[in-house]
Amino acid sequence: PPVLHVLLIILVAMLAGGAWAAIAGYLKVKRGVNEVISNIMLNFIAAAVIAFLLSPNLLGSLPEGSQNLQTKPIPASGQMPTIKAFEGEIYSFLFIAIVVGVGYWIMLNKTVFGFNLRAGRNHPVGIFFAAFLWSFLERSAPVLEFEGVPPEIVIVMQGTIVLSIVIAYEVVARINLRQQQRAVGSANSENQNLTADEVKETK
Repeated sequence: PPVLHVLLIILVAMLAGGAWAAIAGYLKVKRGVNEVISNIMLNFIAAAVIAFLLSPNLLGSLPEGSQNLQTKPIPASGQMPTIKAFEGEIYSFLFIAIVVGVGYWIMLNKTVFGFNLRAGRNHPVGIFFAAFLWSFLERSAPVLEFEGVPPEIVIVMQGTIVLSIVIAYEVVARINLRQQQRAVGSANSENQNLTADEVKETK
């Protein structure tokens, strides 16, 4: 049935994405690998795997008169409707993404788990704009070539953004570590002073 078909597709996508992201989580916990770098590299690996699976002798198909490999179209029962707007179409899944974003905000600000995530400095508004910027760069790459601009500039920009984020995370992490060390040092010195005063009073 259409509703169950859509829900099944979403569930499978979530499980597949979670399993793929678990690789970065394992590397972070067990090996201390920066999650930003590992996720970016996993994106490239996923793109290569998808490109391999899209070959005509596997899961891909080449429609007549087209040069774009693609998978077989999802049956109508598994497709979400589109909304005509702005001389184009808006995917109705956008509204689900908004609901998920609101739910993420509630989880982030109202739960202990969300508090721990906030200490990794994640915010739903920032995630939205980051995703928007990334998708804009991805969609702009093919058009740049027609304007005389090398499309590789998009990869350079994405690499610069990633390196900037990693450096910013590292700088903030080191600042936080120093502040914690100072706080611990101050607490220890206060305890030592209190202990010394207690000994003097006892004598």
